[in-house]
Order: sequence, then C-alpha cells, then structure tokens
Amino acid sequence: MNKYFILFRNFFTKDFEEISNEKLRTLTLLITFCAVALIVFPMFLLTHYLMNDLQGAVVLFFISISFGSCLILLKLTKNTAVVGNLGTFLFFILTTYFGYFQGGFDSTSLIPKIATPVIAYILVGRKSAILWLFFEIASITSFYILSNSGYIFPISINEEWIEFDRFLQLVASLITLFILFMYSETSRIKALNELIKERERSESLLYNTLPKHIAIRLKDDKKQIAEYFPSCTVLFADLVGFTAMSSNKAPAEIVKMLDLIFSRFDELTSKNSVEKIKTIGDCYMAAVGIQEPQRLEITNHSSIVELGFAMIEEIKSINKQYSYNLQIRIGISSGEVVAGVIGFEKLAYDLWGDTVNTASRMESHGIPGLIHCSENTYEILKNHYSFVKSDSIDIKGKGKINTYFISVNNKFY
Repeated sequence: MNKYFILFRNFFTKDFEEISNEKLRTLTLLITFCAVALIVFPMFLLTHYLMNDLQGAVVLFFISISFGSCLILLKLTKNTAVVGNLGTFLFFILTTYFGYFQGGFDSTSLIPKIATPVIAYILVGRKSAILWLFFEIASITSFYILSNSGYIFPISINEEWIEFDRFLQLVASLITLFILFMYSETSRIKALNELIKERERSESLLYNTLPKHIAIRLKDDKKQIAEYFPSCTVLFADLVGFTAMSSNKAPAEIVKMLDLIFSRFDELTSKNSVEKIKTIGDCYMAAVGIQEPQRLEITNHSSIVELGFAMIEEIKSINKQYSYNLQIRIGISSGEVVAGVIGFEKLAYDLWGDTVNTASRMESHGIPGLIHCSENTYEILKNHYSFVKSDSIDIKGKGKINTYFISVNNKFY
C-alpha cells in the first residue's frame, strides 16, 4: 500500500525542481488528504444512494470530483496554500451541508466540524487555521441561533438511517484526522532528526576546523574571539618537491595527494596532542600551548618536536608506498602569540606575532629532513634533545639570530 502511495505522490511531485523538505512535507500531506477523500467520499456516495438520499449522493459526487480536481490543480499550479485552503473549504462545505440536513445544532453531525481548523492547520498553517476556526464558529453559531428561534431543520435521510450515517461521519472524520496527524508527526520527526544530524555535522565540521574550546565559545557567543598565550611553540612544515611533482599531474591527483599527506598529518597531530592551525598550499601549520586559558598545565613543547619527527617518518613511508619523491622541511619557534578567529562567513582560527614569523623563517631556511628551530625553542628543550648550531640568519625587524637543528636519529630524553 505504501509503495503505491509513494508512486502516487511522486507523480504529483516529480515536476518540482529542487523541492525543499518542508515543501515536500506539505505536498505529501495534501496528496494524502485528497487521496483519503477520494477513497472515503465515493463510499459515502454509495451509502447515501442506498439510503435513498439522492441529494446527498449528488453533493458527495461533486465533492469527490472537486477533490480530484484539487490534485490536478496541485499538479498544474504547484500552489500548496491554494490547494490546502480549497481542500479545507470542501470539507467545511460537506460538514455544514450534513449538519444542516441532519438536525442542525442538535445533530451529532456537527462534531466533524471540529476537524476543519485542525485540517487547515496541518495542511496550510496557523493563519489559515484561525480563519477556518472563525468560519466554523460562525457556522455553529448560526445553527444555534436558528435552533433556538424555533427553526425546523430538514432531514434528508430516513430516520432509521440517521444514526448509522452519523456513525459513518464520525468514523470517517476520525480516520482522516488520524492519517493526517500520523503523516504530519512522522514528517515532523523526520525533519527534526535531519535537523539534528545537520547540526551534528555542522558541529563536527566546526570542531575539526577550530580548537574545541574556541568552537564552543563561538556556538555560545558570537562576539570577537582574541586570546594571548605567553608560552607557545609553532611548527611550519613544507613539502619539498611537491610543486615540481604536481606540475605534470591532473588537478584531481594533486588534491588526492595533498589530502592523503595532510590527513596522515592530522592523525599525527591528534596523537601527539598538538593543535592543527591550518594548511597554506603545501605547507602545514600546527602549535602547542594554545589550550583553554583557564587550564593551568605546563605546555609540553616537546610534543611538537615529536610531531616533527613523526612527519619526517610519515613522508618516508608515503614515498615508499606510492613511489613519490617528496621531502619535508620543518621549522619551529617558541614564545608568545596572539590567537583569534577572523572572518564572518568562512571562519578561520589563526596565530599572529613574532613567534609565528620566526617559525616560518625557520622552515624556509631549513634543510629537508631536519627540524630547524629558533634559540627560544633551544633554550626550552636543550635538555631533552641533541642540537646542532646552525648559521645565524637575518630576520626582518630582529636582525641576526642563532638557530639550531634538532637531530632526528640521536634524540634523547
């Protein structure tokens, strides 16, 4: 049954291009309502014909034709609001007709009229439901005034069939409301679950893009985020030979290669408790010491050196596995940094300051396969690794500074 309904629904929705989930939900409810009407009302038509209520049978015939026309109108105009209100109007006319011809205010046929504003709310929305609630109140009030004025309402059905017909109306109204509520609630829960999944995906992307404590603050507070970290170590790692290697490769191959390498680096940063900052072309930037300000643990500066060692070994492994000919040049420096989030639509977490600039220069003046560090890093880690002093280099605004290489093969603790 559900399979046939899906085919039926798809026939009326296939012309809708890039249809939104909310639009599809409304369409499904409208089609369901019209489909139920096209099943129930012809049965009522037959029942009233057998009860010798030819006038009621004719009304039901035209109502059934009108619901079929609603589906055609929906197919042609794609206007859910118009069709939803038209379907509600047909239900209002039908309940008003049977209420009038089955005893007026004293008739139990008035009970299905309660369903009209509910149907309008489900199919169209709150504003439409309020309008149809007003019409139903006006209709019931009219019946009440006429009944108390001594007006005698006509009865179109033989007395022995009246209770049975009222029973059918109540059952049909109950079934209609139940089906609409069922589809409406199912669609609502589905939309809510999709919203939750989308939020989880957005949060996951945010947590993967920014440090966790920054991502949490951005969720809770949209104000500008800027922080000062007095003791931080920054790493820059550049792929040597990548530009030459990629010159004869297709764009998809280049992206695939970078994705492979940087995904491996991401795993290493996580393993070594280092925070990835960003990638710049074929350069990778990471740092330690930028934990939440209220956390008081001492920065493990050696973890970023371990990351550098692991990156060098990872490149060797990738070269062997994929027959690449890449090397990596690594530079690190320690000191104070300023960190913050910039941008509005495409957020970016970044670091600024002399430490960042020096780490970048360490990388650019380094030797492939070695870790090149500033004197600040040397002073912090000189009791943990073996260092080889390098030639002094000139840094803009600072002049010549002493630099060091950290031995990969002779590290000690």
